[in-house]
Amino acid sequence: PLAAGLAPLLAQVARTSLELAVSPEVRLIGELALSDPSSAAPWMLVYRPSKFEKKPEYQLEAFIHTLAATVYLARPVSCRVLGLDLPTPKELPAIPLDDARRYLASLVSGYRQGQRQPLAFAPATSRALADALADGEDAPSALAQANASWSREPFQDQPGGEGTSPTAALAWRDADPFAPPHPDAWVHWARAVAAPASHWWSGQPGDEAPAPAPAPPSRPPA
Repeated sequence: PLAAGLAPLLAQVARTSLELAVSPEVRLIGELALSDPSSAAPWMLVYRPSKFEKKPEYQLEAFIHTLAATVYLARPVSCRVLGLDLPTPKELPAIPLDDARRYLASLVSGYRQGQRQPLAFAPATSRALADALADGEDAPSALAQANASWSREPFQDQPGGEGTSPTAALAWRDADPFAPPHPDAWVHWARAVAAPASHWWSGQPGDEAPAPAPAPPSRPPA
């Protein structure tokens, strides 16, 4: 089913090289599957031989590609996603250019911070936090739910939470990711990245995604 749905779409897109200056220090280089950029409503294609639903990391990938395409073309670009659970395209709305620039800058900021120290962000954990906050939970309750998602032990054929992975253990070492001063950072990155990506994945054209707040200090002031 995936191949059958994918074939006609592949004929409508071209592999487009991307080189984009996000800031004076950062350039994004890659490749996108874009429809005719001169058309009235350009779109891009994202696909993979796996499932997208309940996979925030793959949804975030599609979100990032759409942000990059939007900033690259300097105009809104919609997205069509196919996967094992999406044999027919999932149509995702275009993102306003100013929002795309802001979200992309926030992602680059998080990436650069994560090169220097562990970043209080993980796709599934941060999605759980963002969803709890969106449902009206206060920050302590939402963080408790996120911590439970992060530290969930594997059971039968269900994988453990992101905090049980070797990479998380190596990154955080003996530190408690949810002990001060990290909770504020978890909330910030959930609102700045996970919430807009979740909103976009489940939203309809015309919905307005929340704007990210300024990042908190990575460590408490001396």
